[in-house]
Amino acid sequence: MRFHCSTEKIVAALSVATRALSARTPLQILESIKLSAEEGRLFLTGSDGTVSIVTSIEADIQEEGAAVLPGRLLLDVCRKMPEGEIKAQMKENFAVQFSSGHSRMTLSGQDFRQYPPLPEVDTHYSLQLPQPVLKDMITRTMFAMAEDDERAVLRGTLFETRNSEITAVAVDGFRLALKHLRISQEIPDMNAIIPAKTLSEIVKLLEDDEEKLVTLNFGERQMTMEIGETQMFSTLIAGEFINYKKILPEEFKTRVRVSVGALRACVDRASLMARTGKNNLVKLQIEDNMIVMTSNSENGDLYEELDVYQEGDGLTIAFNVRYLSDILGTLKEEEVFFRFNSNVSPCVVCPIEGDEFRYLILPVRINS
Repeated sequence: MRFHCSTEKIVAALSVATRALSARTPLQILESIKLSAEEGRLFLTGSDGTVSIVTSIEADIQEEGAAVLPGRLLLDVCRKMPEGEIKAQMKENFAVQFSSGHSRMTLSGQDFRQYPPLPEVDTHYSLQLPQPVLKDMITRTMFAMAEDDERAVLRGTLFETRNSEITAVAVDGFRLALKHLRISQEIPDMNAIIPAKTLSEIVKLLEDDEEKLVTLNFGERQMTMEIGETQMFSTLIAGEFINYKKILPEEFKTRVRVSVGALRACVDRASLMARTGKNNLVKLQIEDNMIVMTSNSENGDLYEELDVYQEGDGLTIAFNVRYLSDILGTLKEEEVFFRFNSNVSPCVVCPIEGDEFRYLILPVRINS
């Protein structure tokens, strides 16, 4: 293997491919990047055994071949090389020498044939969306995924299609996040649970340009994502997602219309106090078109008043301040509705009009 390529381009490509690498793995080869030089391009592959990322750049391929090199070290080496062009040449035992200007470094390599092969995805259905649209769906829901629940299905987000509508849902046992998207293309009904790490890496690759598209291909157990010259392969989470529709109450006794920005500012201040306490709680007293927010800890207390529009009964309810803050942090709307039934039943946050999203948060029981 022998090639020349732009230093800037190989650093950018390595920054993408190394995202798939695992920080802790019993297999040393999964800490490495596979380089393949062929047909005028340099292909870079990173994998942790579950998620794989392949990207490519133009290169002057003088001799085709492949090698496996320590991923993060390779990225650091290329970053430290002088700007301009990097020259790479494979030596004995898959070692590769990199040179630029008067600098030269050689990295020990491994046999590329030992690198795990990319999964074969038998595509059953595909989606193509503007990148910022998919990014919005993921960021509005992924925060509600469970981190360490025994139920694997809760450690991912459900993507469901029905009647030209895509729904993303995440649940962790204390809250639920749901985002609907209606699209013009006809797509078959499907369910796929995408793991947390996959979604986290997808978001990092997506751009905010409406003209740039992303393609998702789903098989029975695997999925691929295609963005330009980059592909991501991921194993889907097996199992049946919970029946989230039964969790969402459709009726309510109290509805409060609030300014998102004003409430977010109040909760941000409340979190300063709540997070120093033992229970991390913020209490909301809703009465006479006003929310009185209080938070107490051994370090002090907080009191806030916020004017709102109220329909129905008043009540006093408490939440984990982090859960409330996470929801408010995803909202882009100026105003939303908070819906309540009692101080021990779920609260639902929804848009002023339509059903584009739903957030559910369980309250914390307090002594009345």
